[in-house]
Amino acid sequence: KVRPKPRSEWDVEDVCTYLILPETIHDKSIYLECLLGTKDLGPPFQGTFLSQARKTGFETLVRGVLAYYVDRDPCTTYVWIDIFGANQPLLTLRDKDLPSEVQVKREALLSNALHQAINAFDERLLFFDSWSRPTALSRLWCIWEIFGAIKDDKDLNLAFAEGEEERFVALLRSGGISRILELVSNMDTRSADCFDPDDKAHIIAEVEEQLERGFSTLNELVVGHVRRWLVDSTRQAVKSDQRRSKIRYSFGPAEAKGREHAELLYHAGEVLQRFGEPQEATDHFFEALETAEKIGDGALSAQVHVRLAAYLVSTQSYSQAEEHLSKAIMQTTDTEILSSAFRVRGESLYRQGRYSEALEVCGDNLKRLERKHGQVSHQVAEAFFAIALQYDGMGDFTEALANFLKSADIYRQAGYHRHPELARAYNAVGDEYRIMGDYANAAKFLQMAYDLRLEVLGLRNLDTATSCNNLALLYQETGDFDKAHEYFDLAVQSRMEVNPDDSGIADVYCNRANTYGFQAAQTEDPAERRRLNEQALKFLDLDLEITERQEGKFHIYVSANMQSRGVILTNCERYEEGLEALDRALDIRRRVKANNNPILIAETLHSRAIALFRLGRREEALVNAHEARE
Repeated sequence: KVRPKPRSEWDVEDVCTYLILPETIHDKSIYLECLLGTKDLGPPFQGTFLSQARKTGFETLVRGVLAYYVDRDPCTTYVWIDIFGANQPLLTLRDKDLPSEVQVKREALLSNALHQAINAFDERLLFFDSWSRPTALSRLWCIWEIFGAIKDDKDLNLAFAEGEEERFVALLRSGGISRILELVSNMDTRSADCFDPDDKAHIIAEVEEQLERGFSTLNELVVGHVRRWLVDSTRQAVKSDQRRSKIRYSFGPAEAKGREHAELLYHAGEVLQRFGEPQEATDHFFEALETAEKIGDGALSAQVHVRLAAYLVSTQSYSQAEEHLSKAIMQTTDTEILSSAFRVRGESLYRQGRYSEALEVCGDNLKRLERKHGQVSHQVAEAFFAIALQYDGMGDFTEALANFLKSADIYRQAGYHRHPELARAYNAVGDEYRIMGDYANAAKFLQMAYDLRLEVLGLRNLDTATSCNNLALLYQETGDFDKAHEYFDLAVQSRMEVNPDDSGIADVYCNRANTYGFQAAQTEDPAERRRLNEQALKFLDLDLEITERQEGKFHIYVSANMQSRGVILTNCERYEEGLEALDRALDIRRRVKANNNPILIAETLHSRAIALFRLGRREEALVNAHEARE
């Protein structure tokens, strides 16, 4: 049977078809003129231009916009919707049915006038009927409207349908961080479509030609808005739950309510950590751990211990991280949690230069995961990635590259086509190619990783900052120094926005100093060479100040700074100062056994031999050179 469609279920297209067109088709007019008469219309471009998909429920749209402007007077708030304010009879005609002069006007509207009109409004609002699968992103005309705002540097805001925040929070409470990341990663403006193939070809060409990074720029803007909404919704969920928890603990079973609150804190921390709020995430993890231990929930405590350990490893707090990992392993028999714990332990050992121990831990973990998940799963992909890191640390770049490629391949097979974890694998593959001197493949994979991270995670993210740094190193090695400095600037900006005290900022400063040093070595003009070396020493000073404050005076990273400083001072013919820096580098590297990497000690001995030779102390230079070779 055919069921009449009630008006409450009409979408925007239904309203246009069954209400607007019957009223306007006879004289090809605009609906507002029929409804109000021209004397009652307000001034042009007043209020907000609303971008929406025709398949959006009309009632959903109206309620969502009312909710967005809940703090404004509805009698003085104007929203322009195309079905009411544009000439629908002319817009819905096929090109072949239009008079030639109208076709010309339509083409002009498509190319210029529409964007000029959109950007003349006070505001621009894009409506999402679903936070996870918004219909608007499937409509190419919505993409065209977003493009117009970006092209003319105009603000664009997002409004969501009522109930979407509750739907997201329900997914958050269920521990759906992987699903949340998957849904965000799959938001891709490239997949939008429209009825007319000529319109589609025109829009795609314009976006790719007029925006520096084409659809990647559109994705970065749209997904950036979604990420901010997710972070705000997460914070609001935690605040609301904290208020309710104070009441609930006075009534009913406190243990069950405490567990719910601890789980929400844990999952909120996962979201905040992924989307560029690591310190706030860590605070939630500690609060979740305190609550979980208070109610005796061992499994949840173990999960939180692993998360905290991963954070502590990223800040080089290895002994504290190991304490959390040991507690996690003692508190659970759950395979997933144990595998996560061993993966983090492997990363900790890797960062400490204990590669053989780490490789054994990671190899055992891979076997454990393959038994449970088979050959294709994101967990197995993570395990291959961890193994690749150990080979990289040991200097076996061929084996490292093979395992990084294996990891990326498994991520793709597991359906992680636009996922941040695939971007991490691409970044590692690209950096391995860079180390091996295959710059064409390095550029390909590093750019794919950067574009994907920028679209899904945004610039304000430590993973994106890592991509910026690695691209800068690539451009440094290929001699494009301006491009290298551009990406170093982005890397610092990204890390500073996330955390001004992030230790990775020092790494970027050190790499940038080395870039200036390379430039100076290739410059024939003495004045320019002196300027570049002074820039290098300035960034080394910035690096040293951060590293000594955070790591102490005898850390391996301090030795890297002294090594670079010694080479640059030697190149400036400041040999005594250069030797002093190299002596300090050598002392630290021998004291900490150079992270079990004798190549680092050889590097410093070689640089010291050069400085001694230039000072005329040739016998000492030969001793250092022989020792370096050995």
